[in-house]
Amino acid sequence: MASPNGTHVPSPSAPHVALLPDAPELPALLDLADEFFLDLRTVPEWDDDDPYVLPGVLGDGTALAAGERLLALIRASRAGSTTLPVLYGPDGAYEYCPLVAVRPDPADLAVLGRALDLCKAARGPDLPAEYRDLADVLDQLKTLRHPNQPAPTDVLAPLIQLHSLLAHPPDDDVRVLAARLANPHPVVLRLTELDSYHRFATRVNGVLTGGNRLARWTY
Repeated sequence: MASPNGTHVPSPSAPHVALLPDAPELPALLDLADEFFLDLRTVPEWDDDDPYVLPGVLGDGTALAAGERLLALIRASRAGSTTLPVLYGPDGAYEYCPLVAVRPDPADLAVLGRALDLCKAARGPDLPAEYRDLADVLDQLKTLRHPNQPAPTDVLAPLIQLHSLLAHPPDDDVRVLAARLANPHPVVLRLTELDSYHRFATRVNGVLTGGNRLARWTY
């Protein structure tokens, strides 16, 4: 199912599982997404005399709450990263990047998708009046990074990446790997499962790094 502007939205009635790699790029992504939501929380305090009015789920706090729940879910799953099942290749020797299965609420993913659609709409020409405050807020969010927090090239990039990781429709590769991860002991991947891992890793590496071939966790 897709939102009007094309962002994938999982069906609220269908069980949804997403896999996340224990990759070095993931903590930085989570920190940037967290920073975005923390900054968004302060918007009502920016101007008491002429407060910003944000549209839809961005204005009523729904997107903020959904985003914070999704980040909390991921952080909780990563809290036990030292105990994640170890993945070995078919030879039982080569160790692959651990994966963790998370089950985000499809309703939260739908809200995040709607928030992204609103933000993307606020970047077009000839903005309707209801999007002008949002466009101004997005411009100002670029300047609110803490000194030790590098700004992304696109202030929306962390949210787009987060949504892409979590809302991707579960395919056969995800289902195969998630079933093996149910085993708390070291997992020796079969050849067909290793193929699933490589396809999954290639897709997720495209989300996290733009397809950096030097991301060693992918092979």
